[in-house]
Amino acid sequence: MALVTPEELISASPVLRKLGGRTLARLILRILKIDRLNTFYDTIHYAEPEKGLNTIIDYFGFKYEVSETDLKRIPRTGAYITVSNHPLGGPEGVILARLMLNIRPDFKIITNFLLSRIAPLSGWFIPVNPFESHKNSKSSFSGIKEALGQLSDGKPLCIFPAGEVSAYQKKWKTITDKEWQPSIMKIVQRANVPVIPIYFEGKNSLWFYILGLINPLLRTIRLPAEFQNKHNKPLKIRIGSPINIAEQSDFSQLSDYTRFLRNKTYALGIPYHEKDIQNTQILTPEEKIIEAIPIEVLMAEIATLQEHYLFSIKNYSVYAPPSSFIPKMMQEIARCREITYREVGEGTNKALDTDKYDAYFYQLFIWDEEAKRLVGAYRIGPGREILSKYGLEGFYIHSLFKLDEKLKPVLNETLELGRSFVVKEYQRKATPLYLLWKALLVLLLKFEYRYLIGPVSISGRFSNIAKALTIEFLAANYYQNDLAGYIKNREKSEIKLHKVIDRELFLQVTKGDFAKLDKYIQDIDPNFTTPILVRQYVSMLNTKTIGFNVDPMFNNCLDALMIMDIRNAPKALMESLAKDLKDAPNLEKILNEVESRAH
Repeated sequence: MALVTPEELISASPVLRKLGGRTLARLILRILKIDRLNTFYDTIHYAEPEKGLNTIIDYFGFKYEVSETDLKRIPRTGAYITVSNHPLGGPEGVILARLMLNIRPDFKIITNFLLSRIAPLSGWFIPVNPFESHKNSKSSFSGIKEALGQLSDGKPLCIFPAGEVSAYQKKWKTITDKEWQPSIMKIVQRANVPVIPIYFEGKNSLWFYILGLINPLLRTIRLPAEFQNKHNKPLKIRIGSPINIAEQSDFSQLSDYTRFLRNKTYALGIPYHEKDIQNTQILTPEEKIIEAIPIEVLMAEIATLQEHYLFSIKNYSVYAPPSSFIPKMMQEIARCREITYREVGEGTNKALDTDKYDAYFYQLFIWDEEAKRLVGAYRIGPGREILSKYGLEGFYIHSLFKLDEKLKPVLNETLELGRSFVVKEYQRKATPLYLLWKALLVLLLKFEYRYLIGPVSISGRFSNIAKALTIEFLAANYYQNDLAGYIKNREKSEIKLHKVIDRELFLQVTKGDFAKLDKYIQDIDPNFTTPILVRQYVSMLNTKTIGFNVDPMFNNCLDALMIMDIRNAPKALMESLAKDLKDAPNLEKILNEVESRAH
């Protein structure tokens, strides 16, 4: 038996008949090493399916790499469809069969003529034959019927929607799949089952693509030879999260639906083209963090802060003194900052996280009276004081962004926030963050400020594509354009949206929803989660974003500059934060303004 015969080559290209017929066809089979493939095939033609599959994988040295996390995304029950790119035209089909056999042995794959002709594997494959001269042949209808039957029986169906191997595409100016076939995608769309994108990272030889540019038929004929040159070259595989029926229903037009699934599939491969999927660059060696300040020393200092005491709730007391009043507590705050930030891949890598701004900023902090320890803190910069003494240069955000003089009226009514943290032992408790926000309200009212402004960090450990998508998400949904015009980032950023990503589709899928953002990005960068402060500031405080900057002094984290107008804060939250506040000037006025805006 032979996989490809001289007669089939002649049938596919009548020119061969004129030039030399069978003799020339046999020569071509030798040149393209198809004769070797035919010889090997004779040894497995009558093998049992799984044994034949394993023999092929071993003989050709096929290897693949896929994470356990990705494998867990493949459902163990029910019907679903996988859609994949088709970079190699053969090996990925064999490897997909091996992968699926371990998880769902009732699978079937719509594949090309070469794989479907391998007798031991034929039970798993529904063939598409590029050598067929009639597109509407009985075999095509038979294949569609078999595919639909597979799904109706509650079994998985695997599809390569391009229908043929990837090649150079003028439209995209790169080697990629051609447009995914509408006839195939129509089946996918109408199936009403979950769809799982699977991306294969790989390329064929340069010779293969050159032949394809001369004539697509030559590319197809070359496939058997390409099948044989992948020995011990691991094929990297990414598997995306299942896309449920509700998510698919957002795209009623077949063209949009196809763009969506293709984009989701190719986005999985971005990590293989990003140099820093895990940006672990450390600009300076990590210094050893100093020892904790003795508790009795801190308590003695706290005892002097009655003038800067704000309130107590349960076992927590909250203070907001100038840094100069608390040299020992300032040291403990700087120590805990560095510990907390290092735990999430940020920090200065110095023994303490402190800078020149600490000298004249205030420190809002929580003290646990029972545990006798620091819980968390914010650094606070009173805008009017800073402007009068230091000008725009006095703001910490000035070190990250170029600030226009036109921003001064806003900054004059602003408390600058920064270096916020809650130590690890308290991070799962809601009370500390609530108390910090309550204290911020007290300070806004006490000193008659309207705005809160400050950078929120997105860890440098996340990939550039995760950062780029977060920027696009915030800019499209939570951006204040008028103030953003007065802000320019100081550092030239290399963070740009990858060409594979369709921005319009991304925004349509995520819909301003942080949970959808996380799900989208986690397919590409599994370690990503939206920073809790970004999520809470936006969803709970109606905070807006006005700029972005990469901070090289803070382990290359991405800073999103955010601003909150107290008059736009949600009424329910403001009333909750204001509960039990005593001696809070302007509280009634602010609540009335919030009430009027709510209507």
